[in-house]
Amino acid sequence: MFVTLKRLIEWFLLVFVFLLFTILMYWVVLIVNTWIEPDQFKEPIGHSIKVDGVIDSSFQSHLQLQNESMIERLKLFYWYGGY
Repeated sequence: MFVTLKRLIEWFLLVFVFLLFTILMYWVVLIVNTWIEPDQFKEPIGHSIKVDGVIDSSFQSHLQLQNESMIERLKLFYWYGGY
């Protein structure tokens, strides 16, 4: 079997182009991911509330979310109208 220099150059070019497009697709996916990913620390919009903390300081004695169990927090979430 005889491999010519032209054939080797074609194979190297093919591998190079494949790697180039792979890296390009990787960067495109990274850019789309940062564009599409929601901000998890953003304030809720509308009537939404966050359940992971005290909602208002006037309710602090009533709610006491820091010391409650997960079931109590879930009950509070559905009590406030979470779906």
